[in-house]
Amino acid sequence: MKSPDDFKSSGVDPGQRQLNGLQATFSKAELILAWTQISALSCHGDDLHPDKARAEQDRGVSRKTILLAEKLGIPVVGLVLPSARV
Repeated sequence: MKSPDDFKSSGVDPGQRQLNGLQATFSKAELILAWTQISALSCHGDDLHPDKARAEQDRGVSRKTILLAEKLGIPVVGLVLPSARV
């Protein structure tokens, strides 16, 4: 069995060798999808905007984001609102 030093002396890191083999088989997008998981969704808007049309549109985006998270089984939705107006 080879030791890590054997790979270092050959100039190829064992992790890099494994990654090169995976890249030859799968596309970068396939590798990303296989090794990642969506843990949260986020939307940014102003449900309290003084322009009623804008506020309604932003409320719709918030609602759709929550419904999408539910369909995907994602337990966290970040609703980012602007800071309070003075």
